[in-house]
Amino acid sequence: MGSNQNIETLLYSVPTLDLAFRQLSELDIFPDCTLICSDNIKIQAHRRYLCTNSTHFESEFGSEIKKREQINIDATSNIVIKLLDFLYTFTTDQFQPITDTKELLRLSNMYNLAQLKARVSGILIGSFTASNVCELCNFATLHESQLIRRAAARFIASNLKEVEEITPNWKKTVGSQIVQYVQKHLYRQKYPWN
Repeated sequence: MGSNQNIETLLYSVPTLDLAFRQLSELDIFPDCTLICSDNIKIQAHRRYLCTNSTHFESEFGSEIKKREQINIDATSNIVIKLLDFLYTFTTDQFQPITDTKELLRLSNMYNLAQLKARVSGILIGSFTASNVCELCNFATLHESQLIRRAAARFIASNLKEVEEITPNWKKTVGSQIVQYVQKHLYRQKYPWN
């Protein structure tokens, strides 16, 4: 398939719309902007998908005055491809390395991608262990994910003995607000009728 292929033909040649959008991205059909990654790789994309999902990209590309065709992205091409895959298809690999998921959370916060932020927050919550929950909680604080922070507090409260064994100074590690969340959760467990 060449880049001059008719969009209508593309839409009818694949069984679902998400596959059509994925092919639109993968085949570089009518791209109108370039993302320059931190590893200097250039990736073609479509402003429409970037701007629809991000007020940051909308302000970068949306202004008639700017008419930008390129934008620098503070991430490697591997991560940018995963970000674009989500923007085009609203899917993400829940089995990807945790470092990639954390990087997607960082980018979702940086570029104001609320749907991606919610999705990767859920993936990170699902990967909680007694040994990583404090570190993920701090990462969530840094990248403004209340969803992860609250889930971390519930996880710590439910697994307090194990967390204390692995991270004895967990209270200092996660900060006072999370400690308060944990205390409230423990109180609710002890006195559910209140």
